[in-house]
Amino acid sequence: DHAMNGTRYHAYSGLVGGYLVRDPRERELALPTSAADGEILLVLQDRNLDVVDGELRLLHKITTDTAESFGPLTLVDGTLWPRLPLRPMVYRLRLLNASNARTYRLHLVTARKDADGTVVVTPQHDRVLVIGTGGGLLWRAWRLGDDQALTVASSDRIDVLVDLTDLPDGEQLLLVNSAQAPFDGAPPPPLDSLLTNGDRPGRNPYPWVLRLDIDDDAPTRGASRALFTNTAAAVLNPAFRRLVRDEHQPARIDEPEQFPITAPDQRTILLAETTPPGHLYLHEIVEDPAGEITIQFPGDANPMTYRVEGWMAGDPAGSSSRVSFYDRVALRPRVGQWQVWRFVNTTGDTHPMHIHQSQFQPLNSTGSRLVVTDAGGTNLYNPETRKTSAPLVPDTQNPPRTFQPSEVNGWNDVIRVDPGNVVEVAVRFDIPGRYVYHCHILEHEDTEMMRPFVVTVTDMHDGAMAMGHMSG
Repeated sequence: DHAMNGTRYHAYSGLVGGYLVRDPRERELALPTSAADGEILLVLQDRNLDVVDGELRLLHKITTDTAESFGPLTLVDGTLWPRLPLRPMVYRLRLLNASNARTYRLHLVTARKDADGTVVVTPQHDRVLVIGTGGGLLWRAWRLGDDQALTVASSDRIDVLVDLTDLPDGEQLLLVNSAQAPFDGAPPPPLDSLLTNGDRPGRNPYPWVLRLDIDDDAPTRGASRALFTNTAAAVLNPAFRRLVRDEHQPARIDEPEQFPITAPDQRTILLAETTPPGHLYLHEIVEDPAGEITIQFPGDANPMTYRVEGWMAGDPAGSSSRVSFYDRVALRPRVGQWQVWRFVNTTGDTHPMHIHQSQFQPLNSTGSRLVVTDAGGTNLYNPETRKTSAPLVPDTQNPPRTFQPSEVNGWNDVIRVDPGNVVEVAVRFDIPGRYVYHCHILEHEDTEMMRPFVVTVTDMHDGAMAMGHMSG
């Protein structure tokens, strides 16, 4: 459902749910595939609840300092901060972030008070084995280190095994969130600070998500530790190939076999925010010697000039730029043709970009990063004039985001693009039709941070009309 200006309300009101698609490989790996053998679906949502005159009310948004809805309370499967009794066994948890806008950075921890009352938080991340995403099983599982966490943006799906086999009856593990909102990719605060009293910054007043209570007599059975160790050692998805630009090279023992993409069609999309804040758009740009957008991407010898597709430099009145959702279609990939879509985030927030009718991979193990603001914090790209006040050049001071193993060793249909970051994804479409791509923060999508594209069976002229918001 992509009804303009209504999607955020529909999802917030309850139009969400998990839909599990099975792979025969799951049975071959003896993975749990039902609640009876330890598979548990966990749908995460943040909510704003208020009690007035004894009646519980669901409030979408009451703050005026942000465009997004960030509820202070986290619900799992519709329950506030639930307690899940589990035996000391191995369980398969299927996590879906169904929040409108909130990104979760999830940590599995124990928390105990020492002699002076200080809360001591101990990560238990090595108990977590990531085995899949929304695109299916990973090539190999990713076992988290204590300095790692699960970052899941709006609409992300993560498939994990959690090993509880050595825990005593009565032990408690907490799943807590360290991500501030809006999320910008900043590192987490010290975990101890999350569970102490006092103000917590970044619209994350209550970091608690879920408590796992170890109970020898819990009704939900799991699997033995052998499942965890065997899955950690196995190639889960033998058919997976890592997409690369360069010529095929033999894969190392710790890497999947590579698949070089040939003659891809390269497209560049700027993620932009206009005045007043909260009005976000996708600007599809093309190279043009007369363009007034200047960017030097990593690998470019010199800055190049671009213009927004359809925007004629010096002749705004004669332009038909591809900015609004209702503007003409600019992206017209052919069936079976490799595409490289390059997202450039000129805003201050992370955007989870979602492409319909696709599964894709990011190229390389990291993105790249550009300087997108001046020393005073003003954006160098003005989306209203479609001009840069100074070239966007590689940022040599701040590193780009390193992709999670679940992003590079599996297929996804959502990718996080942090502020200033450049993320390239390789994608190929196999079904003709009219589709959309958009930021999956619903309040952004609803304000036209969404554009149409048409998958064709042959080259298509530049006359494709816009599509209604209910299509795709």
